[in-house]
Amino acid sequence: MFDQSKLDQLKGQTGGEVQLTQKELRKLRSEIDKLLPKNSLNSLDLEVELVDQYFKTKDLMDEISGDEATPANQKAQVANSVVNTLGQLVKLQQDLKREHTLKIMEGCLIDAVKVLPEAVKTEFFSEYERIAKKAGLM
Repeated sequence: MFDQSKLDQLKGQTGGEVQLTQKELRKLRSEIDKLLPKNSLNSLDLEVELVDQYFKTKDLMDEISGDEATPANQKAQVANSVVNTLGQLVKLQQDLKREHTLKIMEGCLIDAVKVLPEAVKTEFFSEYERIAKKAGLM
Protein backbone atom coordinates (compact mmCIF):
# COMPACT_ATOMS: atom_id res chain seq x y z
CA MET A 1 0.00 0.00 0.00
CA PHE A 2 0.97 3.62 -0.44
CA ASP A 3 2.68 5.16 2.58
CA GLN A 4 0.57 8.25 3.42
CA SER A 5 2.99 9.31 6.18
CA LYS A 6 5.80 9.44 3.62
CA LEU A 7 3.70 11.70 1.40
CA ASP A 8 2.81 13.93 4.35
CA GLN A 9 6.47 14.09 5.33
CA LEU A 10 7.46 15.02 1.77
CA LYS A 11 4.80 17.73 1.66
CA GLY A 12 6.12 19.19 4.91
CA GLN A 13 9.69 19.23 3.62
CA THR A 14 8.83 20.83 0.29
CA GLY A 15 6.24 23.35 1.44
CA GLY A 16 3.33 21.32 0.03
CA GLU A 17 5.01 20.44 -3.26
CA VAL A 18 6.01 16.81 -3.72
CA GLN A 19 8.85 15.77 -5.99
CA LEU A 20 8.74 12.05 -6.76
CA THR A 21 11.07 10.12 -9.04
CA GLN A 22 9.68 8.43 -12.13
CA LYS A 23 10.11 5.08 -10.42
CA GLU A 24 8.14 6.28 -7.38
CA LEU A 25 5.43 7.74 -9.63
CA ARG A 26 5.11 4.46 -11.55
CA LYS A 27 4.88 2.53 -8.27
CA LEU A 28 2.24 4.95 -7.01
CA ARG A 29 0.28 4.63 -10.29
CA SER A 30 0.44 0.85 -10.02
CA GLU A 31 -0.93 0.96 -6.47
CA ILE A 32 -3.70 3.37 -7.50
CA ASP A 33 -4.62 1.19 -10.51
CA LYS A 34 -5.01 -1.81 -8.19
CA LEU A 35 -7.59 0.12 -6.15
CA LEU A 36 -9.56 1.47 -9.11
CA PRO A 37 -12.13 -0.59 -11.03
CA LYS A 38 -10.92 -2.10 -14.29
CA ASN A 39 -10.93 0.33 -17.23
CA SER A 40 -12.44 -1.74 -19.99
CA LEU A 41 -15.73 -1.79 -21.82
CA ASN A 42 -16.29 -5.36 -20.65
CA SER A 43 -16.19 -4.24 -17.00
CA LEU A 44 -18.42 -1.22 -17.62
CA ASP A 45 -22.20 -1.47 -17.57
CA LEU A 46 -22.97 1.20 -20.14
CA GLU A 47 -26.71 1.10 -19.51
CA VAL A 48 -26.30 1.71 -15.77
CA GLU A 49 -23.69 4.43 -16.34
CA LEU A 50 -25.87 6.22 -18.90
CA VAL A 51 -28.97 6.12 -16.69
CA ASP A 52 -26.89 7.32 -13.73
CA GLN A 53 -25.52 10.19 -15.86
CA TYR A 54 -29.03 11.13 -16.91
CA PHE A 55 -30.25 11.38 -13.31
CA LYS A 56 -27.19 13.36 -12.24
CA THR A 57 -27.69 15.81 -15.10
CA LYS A 58 -31.43 15.99 -14.40
CA ASP A 59 -30.74 16.70 -10.71
CA LEU A 60 -28.34 19.47 -11.73
CA MET A 61 -30.97 20.93 -14.06
CA ASP A 62 -33.59 20.84 -11.28
CA GLU A 63 -31.11 22.50 -8.94
CA ILE A 64 -30.17 25.40 -11.21
CA SER A 65 -33.47 26.00 -13.01
CA GLY A 66 -34.77 28.29 -10.26
CA ASP A 67 -31.36 29.79 -9.45
CA GLU A 68 -31.30 33.44 -10.52
CA ALA A 69 -27.48 33.56 -10.21
CA THR A 70 -26.95 30.91 -12.88
CA PRO A 71 -26.69 32.49 -16.34
CA ALA A 72 -29.28 31.43 -18.91
CA ASN A 73 -26.66 30.01 -21.30
CA GLN A 74 -25.41 27.64 -18.58
CA LYS A 75 -28.98 26.54 -17.87
CA ALA A 76 -29.41 25.91 -21.60
CA GLN A 77 -26.21 23.83 -21.67
CA VAL A 78 -27.48 21.65 -18.84
CA ALA A 79 -30.87 21.30 -20.55
CA ASN A 80 -29.09 20.25 -23.76
CA SER A 81 -27.12 17.68 -21.77
CA VAL A 82 -30.37 16.21 -20.45
CA VAL A 83 -31.82 16.03 -23.97
CA ASN A 84 -28.60 14.46 -25.35
CA THR A 85 -28.52 11.87 -22.58
CA LEU A 86 -32.18 11.02 -23.22
CA GLY A 87 -31.32 10.60 -26.90
CA GLN A 88 -28.50 8.21 -25.98
CA LEU A 89 -30.89 6.25 -23.75
CA VAL A 90 -33.39 5.94 -26.62
CA LYS A 91 -30.61 4.73 -28.95
CA LEU A 92 -29.44 2.23 -26.34
CA GLN A 93 -32.98 0.87 -25.96
CA GLN A 94 -33.31 0.55 -29.74
CA ASP A 95 -29.95 -1.22 -29.97
CA LEU A 96 -30.89 -3.63 -27.18
CA LYS A 97 -34.25 -4.37 -28.83
CA ARG A 98 -32.53 -4.94 -32.19
CA GLU A 99 -29.99 -7.27 -30.55
CA HIS A 100 -32.79 -9.21 -28.85
CA THR A 101 -34.71 -9.50 -32.14
CA LEU A 102 -31.59 -10.75 -33.96
CA LYS A 103 -31.05 -13.43 -31.30
CA ILE A 104 -34.64 -14.62 -31.73
CA MET A 105 -34.22 -14.64 -35.52
CA GLU A 106 -30.98 -16.60 -35.20
CA GLY A 107 -32.72 -19.16 -32.99
CA CYS A 108 -35.53 -19.52 -35.53
CA LEU A 109 -33.01 -19.97 -38.35
CA ILE A 110 -31.16 -22.68 -36.43
CA ASP A 111 -34.43 -24.49 -35.68
CA ALA A 112 -35.42 -24.31 -39.37
CA VAL A 113 -32.03 -25.62 -40.55
CA LYS A 114 -32.20 -28.55 -38.10
CA VAL A 115 -35.12 -30.10 -39.99
CA LEU A 116 -33.36 -29.96 -43.38
CA PRO A 117 -31.76 -33.05 -44.93
CA GLU A 118 -28.13 -33.59 -43.87
CA ALA A 119 -26.67 -32.75 -47.31
CA VAL A 120 -28.58 -29.45 -47.42
CA LYS A 121 -27.48 -28.59 -43.86
CA THR A 122 -23.84 -29.23 -44.75
CA GLU A 123 -24.07 -27.11 -47.87
CA PHE A 124 -25.90 -24.35 -45.98
CA PHE A 125 -23.30 -24.14 -43.22
CA SER A 126 -20.40 -24.23 -45.70
CA GLU A 127 -21.88 -21.33 -47.63
CA TYR A 128 -22.80 -19.51 -44.41
CA GLU A 129 -19.22 -19.82 -43.14
CA ARG A 130 -17.82 -18.59 -46.47
CA ILE A 131 -20.10 -15.53 -46.45
CA ALA A 132 -19.35 -14.81 -42.77
CA LYS A 133 -15.58 -14.92 -43.43
CA LYS A 134 -16.03 -12.59 -46.40
CA ALA A 135 -17.97 -10.20 -44.17
CA GLY A 136 -15.18 -10.33 -41.56
CA LEU A 137 -17.31 -12.05 -38.93
CA MET A 138 -15.00 -15.06 -38.63
